Amino acid sequence: MDLKQKKMLISDKDNLECYNLTERELKIVELILAGYTNGSIGEYLDISSNTVKNHISNIYKKINVSNRYELMSIFK
Repeated sequence: MDLKQKKMLISDKDNLECYNLTERELKIVELILAGYTNGSIGEYLDISSNTVKNHISNIYKKINVSNRYELMSIFK
């Protein structure tokens, strides 16, 4: 499944709105679901790996998950 297909799936999820994710966090969730690594996400968004890690940490806190596998299981 490509990024565009994942994006359509995410946009259809009503429960994403309740997490108050920023636009950047939503984009990172999309990229995680598309199988991007932290390094690839950083390159794609032109940000450092540490910034990616900070965003992912914030996403995990907001969604109440511990890792990307739990995140991915929510949005399968």
